[in-house]
Amino acid sequence: MRRVTFRLMLPGILSAGIYAATTCFDTFEVPAVLGMPRGIHVFATKIYTAVATEIPVQYGMASTFGTLLLAIAVMWVYLYGRATSRVEAYATVTGKGYRSRPTDLGKWKYGGTTLFIIYFLSLSLRRCVSWSGGVFCQDTSRLQLRL
Repeated sequence: MRRVTFRLMLPGILSAGIYAATTCFDTFEVPAVLGMPRGIHVFATKIYTAVATEIPVQYGMASTFGTLLLAIAVMWVYLYGRATSRVEAYATVTGKGYRSRPTDLGKWKYGGTTLFIIYFLSLSLRRCVSWSGGVFCQDTSRLQLRL
């Protein structure tokens, strides 16, 4: 199983790993809000600090960090290209008479559809609230009751 399944999964695993690592490097909001006040800096906050808070502005340091990030991304893309260079090795072969069939969900048909709709709507609502800048959310830790 390891010889067949892992080799077919390799492009997906590598691309997911590259995406996750790039997201870790590019994440700014949470480390900026939680880490910067405590003096904990990550890659993106170092770039921001060099340009936005340092006097005099340190464009050289920010561009160095940015170039290093670009070099890491280029290296990942190169390694991904090397690992998946033989595209024909990742093809699944079926017989002539193979025909995909829909799977009957039986009694899970309506429950699964309901869960899918709830999940989709919750993600859509969350995205709409975040796009609105949190207008619909209030920070309850600062609210006081006045009687």
